[in-house]
Amino acid sequence: HRNTRRSGFPFLRAALCGTALLWTATLPVYAQRNLLFNPGFEKIRDGLPEGWKVYFYDKGAGVTTIQAVLREAPEGTRCMRIITHAPNDARLLQTVSVRPNTRYLATCLFKTENVGVDHVGAVIGVTGQFAFSRGVTGNSNGWVEDALLIDTSENDSLTLSVGLGGYGSPNTGSVLIDRVTLREASGAEVPPGTVLITLTPPEEPLKDMAGVEIPGSKFAMALLGLFLIGNAVLALVLTRAAGRKKKE
Repeated sequence: HRNTRRSGFPFLRAALCGTALLWTATLPVYAQRNLLFNPGFEKIRDGLPEGWKVYFYDKGAGVTTIQAVLREAPEGTRCMRIITHAPNDARLLQTVSVRPNTRYLATCLFKTENVGVDHVGAVIGVTGQFAFSRGVTGNSNGWVEDALLIDTSENDSLTLSVGLGGYGSPNTGSVLIDRVTLREASGAEVPPGTVLITLTPPEEPLKDMAGVEIPGSKFAMALLGLFLIGNAVLALVLTRAAGRKKKE
């Protein structure tokens, strides 16, 4: 009886160890999973990728077109193409939840054609921020992977953008986009020269004595800020006008 019990232990230990190793090996996969939905644009509805929003700074007819493209994707069956015939800031956007004070690595494949070299090219960005990835311009003559390192600061969400042109730097040309990823950067190999951006901390809403957020407080604070700036400018103009009159 004693020998039977002993002979069973090695099998039990092996089973437990195998389970532990499988669980441990799975952890990094879950920790660094891609946070984006439909990252390869395989799911298309009404000509646009599901889970993504389209942003054009100039919404004029014929300025920019966006379409799903078959048989040109480096993997899968589809990729997206943005063509700007006149200078524009055109992007695909997706909002995701993130952990505060954590770094994330975003990557994307771009293939450019006739993209202006003197303006922001095909880039990765975050809505509300004025910095972008290094980007791809000109004629890439093939797929190029770009990357952006993002420090979330105190934010618990962000809106990732991939596209052509940027704030104050619209561009023209054609870009194919595919395989967009957003993962926690912990343990990831960050490509040399990757741009790091730190997100602006979220605005704190006004709260009452009980600590409850006052509805519309962010909007009210914005209006108050504009009012104060306007008053300061007006006071400066009046002061200068009064000084001129005295000199006369």
